[in-house]
Amino acid sequence: MKKTIFSIALLFVLSFVLVACGGNGEEECTNRADEGQEYYFDQDQTETVTITLWLDNEDYANAIISEFEEQNPGIRVRFNEVGSVDVRQQLELYSGSTAAGDVVMFPHDHIGAALQSNLLYPI
Repeated sequence: MKKTIFSIALLFVLSFVLVACGGNGEEECTNRADEGQEYYFDQDQTETVTITLWLDNEDYANAIISEFEEQNPGIRVRFNEVGSVDVRQQLELYSGSTAAGDVVMFPHDHIGAALQSNLLYPI
C-alpha cells in the first residue's frame, strides 16, 4: 500500500516537473540599445497613451505633468498621490496590474529591496 501511494505521489511530482520544464512559447528578450535604434516620443507616437505617475507632492507633479504633456502631445499622465516611503510596498501589491504606477519616486535606500523583489529592471 505504501509503495502504491509513493508511486502515485512520485508520478504526480514528475508530471509537474515535466510541465514546468516545457517551453513557454515566448521569445527571448533582447537588448535593442546595442542595435542603435533611436526612438523619438514626439515623432513615433501615433495614438494617445496614458501613463500613471506616483508622487507625494501634488504641486510638483502638476508642474512636471504640464511640461511633459506639452512636449509629448500623444502621452497623457494620470497622477496618483502615493507617499514616497509607501511606493515600494504599493508596487509589490499592484505589480503586473494596470493599477501600478508607470513612473514612481521612492527613497534611494529602498532600491536594494526593490531589486530583490524584482520591481526594478534595467532599461
